[in-house]
Amino acid sequence: MSFLDIGAIVVFSLAAVFFVVFFWLCRGWAKPMHPERRTVIGLMVSSLYTFWFIVIGMLILIVIWLIWQFLPNLSNLRTFSF
Repeated sequence: MSFLDIGAIVVFSLAAVFFVVFFWLCRGWAKPMHPERRTVIGLMVSSLYTFWFIVIGMLILIVIWLIWQFLPNLSNLRTFSF
């Protein structure tokens, strides 16, 4: 598996955990104000924030991969020895 494959698995796994935790927190936050709509509010807010979590995570992953691939000094660290 390549770096991007492992990174994507990590980002999506963390996003799933983030979604569940954030959904639970948003439902608890919306309960006193809108008890009948708390599930919808929790789903919409956690979906929005999870989407941005995935987008930012993938952008960070791509930037790290580009730095690793195209900066020669960092690429030589793989075979660096004293």
